[in-house]
Amino acid sequence: MSFKTAQPGDPAWLKDAFTHLGLAEIPGVDHNPAILEMSAEVGFPEVTADETSWCATFANWVAKRAGLPVTGKLTARSFLGWGSDATNHPARGDFVVIKRGSEGWQGHVFLWLGEDAVNVWGIGGNQGKVGAVTVSRFTKASVLSIRRPPGASVEIEAPAAPKAFAEPIVRAVQQALWDKGYKAVGMVDGIYGRDTRAAIVAFELDHHLPPVGEPTADILGMILAAASKPISETRAEATPAQVREAVPEAKATWWAQLGALWGMIVAAVSGIFSFVTGNVHAARDLMRPLLDMLGDIPPWAYIAAVAGGLFFLWLRTRSASHQQVAAFRSGERR
Repeated sequence: MSFKTAQPGDPAWLKDAFTHLGLAEIPGVDHNPAILEMSAEVGFPEVTADETSWCATFANWVAKRAGLPVTGKLTARSFLGWGSDATNHPARGDFVVIKRGSEGWQGHVFLWLGEDAVNVWGIGGNQGKVGAVTVSRFTKASVLSIRRPPGASVEIEAPAAPKAFAEPIVRAVQQALWDKGYKAVGMVDGIYGRDTRAAIVAFELDHHLPPVGEPTADILGMILAAASKPISETRAEATPAQVREAVPEAKATWWAQLGALWGMIVAAVSGIFSFVTGNVHAARDLMRPLLDMLGDIPPWAYIAAVAGGLFFLWLRTRSASHQQVAAFRSGERR
């Protein structure tokens, strides 16, 4: 199935979106009247510039023209509470909300067309370098939610149940994909699931084959005969900061590492202060009740123990962070 064109079974709002491919902002002081008219039709006549982010405008507009309710807002994240959650079983025409920008309210919304091993493909407004209606791809890691339209006037057909494939052939295809560099296939477990299908589709698209996504003997032969997938220069040279943005676990590990480092600093300073004051006669007399209560162990020893534990945590998170960066660069981590 093509990501670039409308299909006979697509819902009305998706077919409508494809008819507007190429609609774009006008650079400079002029503004595209079609985009401004679109804003007015969804309830925002005060928008007078096509530089105003209009991805949610376009999504609301095609929804309204198909008889669907609109969110009534110009923000992409307004779609997060719209319709029903279809993140685990998306269909063509579902509305995808992704992260974009550094602020919590920022985002982007487009219509789901399909996916490969790493990316979600979709058609939407305000996309590309010039701000246009385009078919573009976005990393799966950026997806916040995929929403099924409420009260759809055109019913979206639920995805068909996956075909059953023999465990040995599935396992062989998974292992071949992994060996050829399609690490997003995930575990080699003989189970045909979403990751396996997406990895097969990615291989098929890379080799200009129809994106079927099924683990058959024919596709196994093609994978085994193909050259290994090259790692893109952007991925191979990704900085730790770029990896943290693409891999949520890497960011969590980084925060844990930072917390451990600050904890060590605080514990070290506290330990030094405790040791020094513990050897000053006047200070020792003031602290005598506490020292008697804690026994013969000096306070700095407790702090040193805490610092030691934090140092161990820092080493572990530092090692995990390096492993995550290496896995991302090599393609083992999507």
